[in-house]
Amino acid sequence: MRDNEINNIRPKSTFDTYAPQEGAQSQLEVKQAMLDLANNLIAASQGYYETGNPLQDGAFFILSSPPGRGKTHLMEALINHVSSAEPNMINYMFLLKRSFTTFTIASEISPLTFRDKPIIFIDDLFSQHQSVDTLKGATDIQKIGELISAAYDNRWLVVTTSNFPFLEGVLPKIAQNDTVGRVTSRCKEMLTARAGEFILDGRDYRDIIAENTKRDRDQRKRTTPTITFG
Repeated sequence: MRDNEINNIRPKSTFDTYAPQEGAQSQLEVKQAMLDLANNLIAASQGYYETGNPLQDGAFFILSSPPGRGKTHLMEALINHVSSAEPNMINYMFLLKRSFTTFTIASEISPLTFRDKPIIFIDDLFSQHQSVDTLKGATDIQKIGELISAAYDNRWLVVTTSNFPFLEGVLPKIAQNDTVGRVTSRCKEMLTARAGEFILDGRDYRDIIAENTKRDRDQRKRTTPTITFG
């Protein structure tokens, strides 16, 4: 599929190059969780080769935090780790980096959409929004509900990143628009019994880089000798 960006991830995004910030325990824990998931996929690779999808049930993982905590790095590290150990596994993966809603409006969420790609990665879910409050029920919420329902029915493994909390942010919006409660029920099962939401704490690493750069620049100014002429 032309929208599949699985081959356009940064090769330097690995578990070795992800350095959890000092005191940010959740970053260390999420790194380990994603490494465990990657190793589980490697262990299950033969099942993918033989059946196309060995999962007994669907699973939905979401890494959530404000920007700059390393969500995309960890997602790409997972992909790089699996494809390095089992190169053929890349053929079972789909990565979406463009607008989730725009893509899903143009493409029906169904087994045909993802064909033989039962491992789905979505980076920066709802990136076009500034807050959960601006999510639209008729498009954004409907489409994420359709994805979760399709993952439930078709035994897909979905891994997403988002700047917004899911269980305490997106899920209540789904419930507001889900009159019957079918999608909400499936969301709760997918996110609690089978997979989960991982919230990364810590600081925006870009702020840390900026502070370190300024400190180094100031240090150089203090240590550079000056000579006065005339």
